[in-house]
Amino acid sequence: MTDEQMPELLPRVAAMSAQADADLHVRVERLRDRGLTWALIGTAQTLKRNSTTSPSRMT
Repeated sequence: MTDEQMPELLPRVAAMSAQADADLHVRVERLRDRGLTWALIGTAQTLKRNSTTSPSRMT
């Protein structure tokens, strides 16, 4: 792949990233609805609370 072709992939990669982020948010929301704690969710994802979807960030 040439240097000129590489930037053409950025919109596709960005779209895939956005979809993965949206999927993660939905799954975290479902786990929170089931009563799982932020600590347990974060441990499963090796994330801290502020790295996952918090209720204050959900729309």
